[in-house]
Amino acid sequence: FYNLQLTTAGQTVTLTNRLAIQNVLTIGSTSGSKVTLTGSSYSLYLYKNTTAPIVFNRTHDVGYDITGINSVYLQHTADSVLPGGTYPNIYVTSSGAYTTTMAGDVTVGGTLYIFGNPAVGLTTLDTSSSNYALTVNGSLYLGIPPPPNGKLKANDSTIIVTGDVTIYGGFGGSEIDADTSNWTVGGNWYNFSGTFTADTSTVTFNSGSTGKTIYSGGSSFYNIIFNNASGGWTLQEAMTVTNDFTVTNSDTTGSGVDLNGKAVNVTNDFSINGGEVTAGASTITIGGNWTNSGTFTYDTSTVILTGASVALDTGGNATTKRFYNLQLTTAGQTVTIANRLAIQNVLTIGSTSGS
Repeated sequence: FYNLQLTTAGQTVTLTNRLAIQNVLTIGSTSGSKVTLTGSSYSLYLYKNTTAPIVFNRTHDVGYDITGINSVYLQHTADSVLPGGTYPNIYVTSSGAYTTTMAGDVTVGGTLYIFGNPAVGLTTLDTSSSNYALTVNGSLYLGIPPPPNGKLKANDSTIIVTGDVTIYGGFGGSEIDADTSNWTVGGNWYNFSGTFTADTSTVTFNSGSTGKTIYSGGSSFYNIIFNNASGGWTLQEAMTVTNDFTVTNSDTTGSGVDLNGKAVNVTNDFSINGGEVTAGASTITIGGNWTNSGTFTYDTSTVILTGASVALDTGGNATTKRFYNLQLTTAGQTVTIANRLAIQNVLTIGSTSGS
């Protein structure tokens, strides 16, 4: 179709094949019962460039409902627009280095895929300078293997992904430009040699189950938070955090936040406000303060505090508050203890030169 209008109140349209719209699909009743587009085996293909390829009358489940179809494919040959609304799976694809800009808050009822032809540039989804919220009730894929790759520009938006976040590399790699966004991720974090530019963003992992994994892919986080009393996460690679590392809560019957013997470098504060951190043989280097109001399972780890003025609050002398090895060796450093300091193995203290 060029233009298609589905606007009769109470109407149900069932797809028995693909539905392709060259220009604009208008869907939804302006009053009365909603218009429903269904057909779980079939998808909607939208080709319009520059402006919105779909117009919704009223809000989801009031004026319209398209979540009963399989997917919406945005197949552009220039920059385009994604209207705010509620969708099933979405595929943001293009034939070049084109950007699809959100024009409202977007909810994806399944999986969001962003990819295009990497030989001619990245296909980008931009939450816009209006910082529209993006909620994915499934997983987010930047690129698909083998490449093509994709990019998400997150601005200052709230990004919620209930499933996994996957950033594929290869042929330049996929990207997330996080800016000042706030992320909540309910699944795994897989950065397979893509790029996550953290800027001053915050990523909160809130899975309600254990067994989640984090592949950093060589990219750093700015703020990282773990927060669910039933959640458990395991690092698969070294991690760099350029501001704060915070455990608000985690599972404590297992390993909680399991550093898995990987190196962890934190520019500012390392805080265990609840839950558990299991260190293994990790070397944990911290430029700010140390706070432990939860459980630190020290194993054979080494904690290195490098800040010039450090507040060190272990939470007490219990086994769950101790260090295995602790190093305080920065010249001119002052470390102020706010609780008992217990070392299971070796405390190394003093600069080899300077103050």
